[in-house]
Amino acid sequence: MKKHFDILIKGNLRNTGFVLLILKKARNLNVTGKAGYHGDGDVLIQAEGNTEQLDRLLEYCRKNPAGDPYKEINILEGVLENYSDFEMNVT
Repeated sequence: MKKHFDILIKGNLRNTGFVLLILKKARNLNVTGKAGYHGDGDVLIQAEGNTEQLDRLLEYCRKNPAGDPYKEINILEGVLENYSDFEMNVT
């Protein structure tokens, strides 16, 4: 069953390449949605896929592929938006 997760990763991740790495991983997993910077360097990911796909994306986020420290990860299940692709949300 398809789910929607809002994932907020708190930390100073701007200019680390973190969002681009998430974009590549999400597309590789066939997850749809978007990711971008939120506030002062936090990353907001809105992701949709099945449980296995989303679990694998969360595992990747927790491994911190950019290598820069983050403070915490908050995950909320949300309403499906039915994204067609995974995009970078530029702000």
